[in-house]
Amino acid sequence: MHLAILKQHNLITDWHRGKLAPGENTANQMIHLNNAHIILLCISPYFVASDHSNVETMCALERQRVNNATVIPILLRPTGNWRIASFGYLQALPRNAKAVTNWTNPDEAFEEVAQEIKAVIDLLGKKTFDV
Repeated sequence: MHLAILKQHNLITDWHRGKLAPGENTANQMIHLNNAHIILLCISPYFVASDHSNVETMCALERQRVNNATVIPILLRPTGNWRIASFGYLQALPRNAKAVTNWTNPDEAFEEVAQEIKAVIDLLGKKTFDV
């Protein structure tokens, strides 16, 4: 919801695996991943334990390596040893590396995340992004 204003102003569009329709080819998710300019990794213990997210993360990190995407880890829940994960070298949000669920007011954490994503959009100078 904190990204809604960016969507309303056509600065971003969003896509996630949950948007796959029943019966839709799951390979379509890779099409979206390969077209995204900004890729948000929603970090939680479930994310790092998922085989699917590992494949997608490696694809995203390769796209960042060749300057075709910006990958931003978002620390949603405490996740032990996330800094040694494949994405651990990236600057995560919130910037203090405190998981959103550990904030007294999680909305403040999400507000910071949304502001930082907007700053990335401004830096990249594009009009509309797929995230």
